[in-house]
Amino acid sequence: MNSDASEATLLEALNGLESTFRELSRGAQHIDEPRLERFQKVIESLGLTTTARPPRGTDEYLRDWQRYLDNPRQRLTPRALRCLCWEPEVAITSRFQDCLDQDTGELSSRMLQGLVRSCHRQWSLAFAAGPVAHRIKRRLEMYRRPHRVLARWREHSEMLLGTQGHCIFANSLLAAHMPIERHCEAWALDESSPYVLEAVRHAMHTCHEHLGHVCMAKLSPHDAPTMGKMARAGFSCGCRRLYSPSHYY
Repeated sequence: MNSDASEATLLEALNGLESTFRELSRGAQHIDEPRLERFQKVIESLGLTTTARPPRGTDEYLRDWQRYLDNPRQRLTPRALRCLCWEPEVAITSRFQDCLDQDTGELSSRMLQGLVRSCHRQWSLAFAAGPVAHRIKRRLEMYRRPHRVLARWREHSEMLLGTQGHCIFANSLLAAHMPIERHCEAWALDESSPYVLEAVRHAMHTCHEHLGHVCMAKLSPHDAPTMGKMARAGFSCGCRRLYSPSHYY
């Protein structure tokens, strides 16, 4: 009797599963194909386009870094390494780059985005020409995992981390004809970084020179000083318009 009862229970369970399967199959046939395709594309893009944000609460890892400097035999944890990529005072030092070489394999997309951001937060002409900027540029160029932001950065590594990178970005800013904030968003860059500010200065200088040359070519020599002042005033107004979204709508 026990055997017959167990067999009956099993058959009942199988019949229930078969019924559920048929209902699911009928439902799947009525799924809107375009919606399903769009959903699949969203799923496929997850993790490939996201722009990482700086981590919070890194004081503990900054203390770990200080302990490491005092005693290099104390190894940094993988999490500490990941977070410190976002700390410019640490990330762009040769010692930290050595740690990444020794204790980390291929960098994650988040770590690489942190390193690029740290470079831009500490950007200067001297830094751009230095060995650390070159090392991080090479890391970016060697990154091969699928990530759309990093793939675009890799294709334009000279603009992002080259010795004249801010000048190249300034030219792209002038060619884009959009507010600085929107252009930085399109490139997933921090608009308040010294890198962007240096690019804006270069763009302003380029506009100033261009406007001055156009004006001077049409004037007699005795008008040049007056028109030079007018050109500078017009140039300043034009640069302010770069920051105004209403100018482009």
